[in-house]
Amino acid sequence: MKYGIDYITAEALRHAVAAGEVEMAIAAARELGADAAGCLNDPPLAPWAIRAALAAFSVVADIVPADRSGSYVPWILTRLEVAPASGWTDNGIRETAIGALSNLAFALRGDNIAEVTDALTPYLNHLVSQLSMRRAIKTIARMLRANPGHPAPAQALTAAIRDMPEPGHTALLWEAGPALHRLRDVLEVQASDPNQTVRAGAVELLARMQISHPAVNEQAVRAVEEVHQAPTGPRVTTDESGGTTHESSGYFGHALSVEDRDRLADKLIEIASDGFTAEDHRAAAMIAVTDLAPALDEGKRQEVFDKAWLLIGGLAPGDLDLGIFRGRLEDAVFGAVGQLAVRQDQVQRVHALALSRLAKRNGVQGLRHFIDIDPGGTDAIRVLAQHESPAARQMAAVLWSRNPVNRNLGADLAADASSEVRRQLANALGRIGQYDAALRDQLAAQLQADCSAQIRQIVKETMILQADG
Repeated sequence: MKYGIDYITAEALRHAVAAGEVEMAIAAARELGADAAGCLNDPPLAPWAIRAALAAFSVVADIVPADRSGSYVPWILTRLEVAPASGWTDNGIRETAIGALSNLAFALRGDNIAEVTDALTPYLNHLVSQLSMRRAIKTIARMLRANPGHPAPAQALTAAIRDMPEPGHTALLWEAGPALHRLRDVLEVQASDPNQTVRAGAVELLARMQISHPAVNEQAVRAVEEVHQAPTGPRVTTDESGGTTHESSGYFGHALSVEDRDRLADKLIEIASDGFTAEDHRAAAMIAVTDLAPALDEGKRQEVFDKAWLLIGGLAPGDLDLGIFRGRLEDAVFGAVGQLAVRQDQVQRVHALALSRLAKRNGVQGLRHFIDIDPGGTDAIRVLAQHESPAARQMAAVLWSRNPVNRNLGADLAADASSEVRRQLANALGRIGQYDAALRDQLAAQLQADCSAQIRQIVKETMILQADG
């Protein structure tokens, strides 16, 4: 029908791209779906139109049919060139182009993998913007995850780890998934290198992957001592950054003795509670507690929870306030108590807090830590699953997966309009299988046909792990 909804939306997208209206182009692309990728069939030349077209394409790249996904790669890669043969590029366009590739990465196959890896390798370091670096790492890590047998992504990431600063390690861990363990042998060799610069990145990754190694054990001991040297309380001078961050120390908990883990937890809570330390570094200490929590025994977790709960409101009156990173402590404490909660009363307090944050902040901060929280009543879950907010429905997917008694609700969530809701459910298939293997298999079959390449990849990995026991 010439003047049907799709035609009108396609026209809206075309005009938004021509005018360089990025937000309008994104909105039209979301409504149009995979067909919005057509905005790159005849790529624009004007810089403002290129930005809008790439942004629109990025929104739908994950749902572009696999047989078409590779056809868009050559032109996108030209935007990374210094001087493209046609059209325009600049740093902003390059960042958007790399973002589009990251969303396309799960569907790429064959020659596209090596081409994209080669083009993005120069971005795997601190000489480019952090956004470009993170997106390049995400793209290559996703290609490694979807094509673990292809040598190009593994080789590029292995070489880059030597000089990779944070937040590169975090992006790599989040995006590579189980495929990161294919780099284990190389990481262990790098971690044994006598050159501190060479081994630092490998040691941190091995620690965060919970892999034992002599270099990880040595760094764990050093990390504890460094944390214990951090000053707290009134001091004569405070550097402009408010102290030293100890965020990474929590990764090493598994390599420490029980005594050293407990000492580390006590000192981190002391730093986080110190009103004379800058908020950003207090938050970093609390993030370290979050990472350390799974390694603590139950009694210690309860004790640390009670101390952390006192900080649930963030900065107190009279605390050192440098005017930057405001609110980071409150968010970090919320994450920590979600990991630390053991007793039922603690779980219920965190559950109530998360619901409150969902209501106040539309769920952006209220979803991350529900994996470890009591699922609540089935009636509440059903209400969340029907909520207009995708964030609320994401919460419903996570909570339902911990108590999947209503099978129909699971099927509804697997067909949700939001890919984020479906992704939450895909990530929970292993947990669902602990309750009902047949239900897991039913939902897996439904999600294996999902339009999102990322969701299909998650389901594939989960079912392989389930088959392996």
